Amino acid sequence: MTKVTPENHLIFTRKKLLAALLSSTVTIGACGFSAPVFAQDALEDDNNDTSNIIIVTARKQNESLQETPVTVTSIGGDTLDKFQVNEVADVVSRIPALNVQVGGSGAGGQISLRGVGTTNISAAFDSAVAFDFDGVSMSTMRLVQASFFDVEQIDVLKGPQSLFFGKSTSAGVFSVRSANPTADWEVGGKASYEFEEEGYTVGGYISGPISDTLGIRVAAQYQNIDKYVELEAGTPSVFADSGKALKNFVGRVTLQWDPTDNFSANLKLNYNHNFGDSLLGHSDIDCGANGIADDVFLSVPGVSIPSNSTCDIQDGLYPHPDGHPALQVIAPGTTGADRYTGQSYNETNTVFVRLAMDLELSDTLTLSTVSGFLDLDNEHADHFSYVGILPNGDPGGLPAPFTDALTQHTQEIRLTSDFDGMFNFMVGGFWESRSQPLQTSQNAFLGSFLFPDSRGITYDWVADRTTKSEALSFFGSMSLDLTDQLELSGGVRWTDEQKTHRTSFPFVHNALTFLNGIVGGIGLVVPEGFQTGPVKFSDSNISPELTLKYQAHP
Repeated sequence: MTKVTPENHLIFTRKKLLAALLSSTVTIGACGFSAPVFAQDALEDDNNDTSNIIIVTARKQNESLQETPVTVTSIGGDTLDKFQVNEVADVVSRIPALNVQVGGSGAGGQISLRGVGTTNISAAFDSAVAFDFDGVSMSTMRLVQASFFDVEQIDVLKGPQSLFFGKSTSAGVFSVRSANPTADWEVGGKASYEFEEEGYTVGGYISGPISDTLGIRVAAQYQNIDKYVELEAGTPSVFADSGKALKNFVGRVTLQWDPTDNFSANLKLNYNHNFGDSLLGHSDIDCGANGIADDVFLSVPGVSIPSNSTCDIQDGLYPHPDGHPALQVIAPGTTGADRYTGQSYNETNTVFVRLAMDLELSDTLTLSTVSGFLDLDNEHADHFSYVGILPNGDPGGLPAPFTDALTQHTQEIRLTSDFDGMFNFMVGGFWESRSQPLQTSQNAFLGSFLFPDSRGITYDWVADRTTKSEALSFFGSMSLDLTDQLELSGGVRWTDEQKTHRTSFPFVHNALTFLNGIVGGIGLVVPEGFQTGPVKFSDSNISPELTLKYQAHP
């Protein structure tokens, strides 16, 4: 991967291709009214005994789990309800080789499959496991903190899936499909109470046909847990006795429109609000073989903070302290200045909209589009030393407040064949645009321990970072039925991605400015108000795939 600036002819070509992808949404909507009215053609015939067949979309089309040549683990809605699976981390116990870590700055979470994943320390990196929600790939792992409800099925695809799901799928795909409107009116609900965590969950849905061609489903859930994170005895925190709470609200409206026998549209509107007293969540400290908790060593020579960890990572208790009393004054007008008082918090608001449309051009060809929009705003502050207690018993956590946002637009278009013969194909294109602003106050040299800033601010600097990305890809696949039991399939995907990053420092601690002067002005520390120019990244790649499937029983 190299850092380059694209030439003008490439930019012109990308704009034309992008316009073609975006216009597909309008075109497919305008072409779907030539056939007679047909309602709910996607619903299963009650007379067909298909209740035991699991349908997956591992290759962007409906196939039975037995037939797809992909390693897939599927969990149905009944199982999710039975085992109270309300968030991504709850799925770990049901799927082998899946690991989920919730918390951490930057990405805010991490999903790993078969030991392969991407660190959650930075939001600049795409995850090695894609998070696919109702057919739209999300570029943020912060969604693993959100709750979900009224889910029809979860599919976990293991191994590289770049042909059908694009970049960020080197380890696999975590796919969530929410429930759709039903043929008849239904009303359902649930309520539960968790005695150990002292929390309750209530939710419900209503679903049915508004007319012969339009169905609706409205679902919502609220969750309130008082002791989501319980702290070790002696932890210097106001949450030591009460525990750290978590509150979640998720609401969704789904509309299914089938105006003709050759056209259907499915619209989903989602809102999620997540608030908790902790970002670190269930992250613990392993003290190592000697069983002794290491101090928190600072970059200032000879300065350290003792650990309060008990070194027991099996007790379900965590050593997260409150913030150091000398590190609580934030630059006015920046993240956390009017909110942080020494205690951790984490709040996220997410709006997600997805429109999927299918137009049958003929008995053998179907044109499909999927349009996605995601708007996420997160603010959090936590103590990323994970431990810390001062000699007088005061908390010694080292804080960092963050705001992290994401605005993402995606558009996909596919043409799929359904020939009676041995050959079938799929071709398509995908476009993604996203903007990720991030602001944080940070400590690296901890000048406040030595030289107080003249303005009273107890952080080394405030950093504003913004990354803008755009990706364009085209893909094609084919399948060839060599015999009733043998299928050869394969394809290729080309992806071009452009990123631009900018960083500025609206505040820098006086002590660091002074340090910059005494070392001869060699630029050890950037001056206050410094702004980087655009840092550009460009990458193009081709991802081929070839599969030979043998079915023992045709």
